[in-house]
Amino acid sequence: MIIYFFLNGCIFDGLEKILETEYFRIFMENVSAWPVLAAIVLIWLMLNPAILERITSLKVGNVEVQLKEMQEHIEELENELSRQEQKFLDDIDNIDANASVSDLGEVRAALKASARGLDGLDSLKQLLGEEATAEEIYAAAVALRERPTAYLFGDAINCLERLANDKNLKGLRLNFVWTLTSAIHRILLDDIKHSAYPTLQKAELLNADRVLSLLEQNARVQKDRPDNPRKGILGPIKFSKDWISKGLKKLS
Repeated sequence: MIIYFFLNGCIFDGLEKILETEYFRIFMENVSAWPVLAAIVLIWLMLNPAILERITSLKVGNVEVQLKEMQEHIEELENELSRQEQKFLDDIDNIDANASVSDLGEVRAALKASARGLDGLDSLKQLLGEEATAEEIYAAAVALRERPTAYLFGDAINCLERLANDKNLKGLRLNFVWTLTSAIHRILLDDIKHSAYPTLQKAELLNADRVLSLLEQNARVQKDRPDNPRKGILGPIKFSKDWISKGLKKLS
């Protein structure tokens, strides 16, 4: 009855053809049919929310799904992710760009905790864009240091290049620039050292090396931590360039 129900077009028009293929026959011979049917039923129900709302549970063979509980769990998860996103944005509002590094400790810790709870990091793209404020750039940098991802490497480099092209670093305090440069270093470390083969491409690495060299020549950067330059922005610049060199060797 269930198979007939589906073959009459409730999921896709091509399902009957799929069921007639040799590949499907072999697959079914090696896999229990009930989990497959359960998956098909769930997909169909997802495509028909009106019916889904009227069903509280579904049993196919030995597989029983409490649909209402599942739906409530999904809604709860979505709400939690939304709250985490809002928490991260609220933390940005608490950043004082003029506070001392030690005084930034509390909000930095809050940003790191919020970043760990984000569903994805797509929202950081805007925080690294041309119109981003100093606070937004700092927040994005803190998040990337906590969750380094090659996916946003280009956005971080482009942001750093805009700063490097301005002799005053767009007015950003040196600690904020250090945080962004350090985030780039961590992305490189994660992508090159901790993976068998880098996902970053040769062109991306060469461009990053160019931007880092440009930043290195900035007069404000040169004066950062004159007592110990490696503790300043020059430190993550050097470490980043070292890993770029290693990454290029891996790609050659």
